[in-house]
Amino acid sequence: MTRMLRFVGLVVGLAIGLWGCGANEAPGLPPNIVITPPSVPLGTVVSGCRAAELEAWYEIASTVTRSFSAESLAALNRPREDLSDSLGRQSDLLARMLQEPAPECAQDAQAAIIRPLQAILDAFSAYYGQQITHDELRARVEAQHATLNTEVSAHLGDLAAGLDLLFELETSGPTAPPGE
Repeated sequence: MTRMLRFVGLVVGLAIGLWGCGANEAPGLPPNIVITPPSVPLGTVVSGCRAAELEAWYEIASTVTRSFSAESLAALNRPREDLSDSLGRQSDLLARMLQEPAPECAQDAQAAIIRPLQAILDAFSAYYGQQITHDELRARVEAQHATLNTEVSAHLGDLAAGLDLLFELETSGPTAPPGE
């Protein structure tokens, strides 16, 4: 019985001791202190660009790239003598891409787009001028399309993600502390 009383006394004493300790609550900040979180780093992908200017360039670049790609793949199945219209459309699309001013953050992407488009147009021109065979044309065009599907797609994907971030940052903007 004394053992039981000791045990109950020990449990009650321990419970009172733990209850007295309580939980440690973090001290609150005084109401007059405002904490401003650090700005989100935009990184090198979209530095030097405004959202509207990047969006305008992106729309044109992605549309021209898709159109040129579809045109050149369709032209691979046409006879040499029927290529003049396709060469004209490819040339117009490339000229459109060349005349579009690229924002600072899209300079690398624009160069990455223009290189394969120019190479494809050059290959078709050489084939039309009977300087290369159809097999050589197909090999060159498919190699450049691989570049479009990897390198150019990666550039455009990075810029699209950066564009989303730019819009988010531009629409959220700096906020004034409460009471001001």
